[in-house]
Amino acid sequence: MNGNGFIWHMDKAGNGVIDGFSGRASYIEIPESFDGYCPVTAIGGYAFECCEYLEHVMLPHTIKRIETCAFWGCSHLSKVKFPDSLEYMGAGSFYACPLQEIYLPSQLKNSFRELFIGDKHVPLMYQDDGDCFEVFTRQGLKKISVSDGDLRFTSENGVLFDKNMKTLLCYPPLRDEAYYTIPPGTAVIGEDSFYLCKKLEKVILPDSLRCIENFAFSESGLKKLWVPDNVEKIGRNAFLGCENLEEIYLSENLRNMGEDTFNGCCGLNIYREECN
Repeated sequence: MNGNGFIWHMDKAGNGVIDGFSGRASYIEIPESFDGYCPVTAIGGYAFECCEYLEHVMLPHTIKRIETCAFWGCSHLSKVKFPDSLEYMGAGSFYACPLQEIYLPSQLKNSFRELFIGDKHVPLMYQDDGDCFEVFTRQGLKKISVSDGDLRFTSENGVLFDKNMKTLLCYPPLRDEAYYTIPPGTAVIGEDSFYLCKKLEKVILPDSLRCIENFAFSESGLKKLWVPDNVEKIGRNAFLGCENLEEIYLSENLRNMGEDTFNGCCGLNIYREECN
């Protein structure tokens, strides 16, 4: 069926599912219902794939699901309003979309890995082709915000943490600051958390830090880093491709360092410091 340029069908429950769009607008507002009685609850897989003209999408409060690769490759899509009704986003649903801000609704059931990491660090032989892509890519990201009622995540000045502020999960790569101080109390810098943060030159790590996980600072703009005495583990490829990293100071307490931690850090000098 076709309504206002939207191609859609009615599912078995009587809800509307959008399958495509025949227009060429840069701004679209998804309707709450079709024909006045059929509520729109889902965006179907590949519905807006590679709509290069699309820049801004408004989703209604009736939307519960956005299926696999729904907005894949919308290379100019920088703004989407996510409703609190949203419960699920399929793999790659906003892959290669330069979203500047992402809002995580409290009803959303996707894991952090599904949203921001996917299976890109998993060997190809173990990947499931249908689910290997993360929901979002981060290249245009400046801010992450979270619903006040979210039980899993919290946002501190646009940076994503777990609810208890113990694990830093994602620092948006296009934040303007070249300098960032991780809040006291943070114990873990999560996988990929500073991935592609090219503008970031200096990060101050808190004394509470215990672990820097795999790929944490990969392909970032870091120039120098002091690792606190309490850090016991640095994961594999934690500083992969940090071409500007010149100096890193490690504590003698560090007992566990993963493979290829400094792979691609060509001009790096590593110093071991005695514990205080």
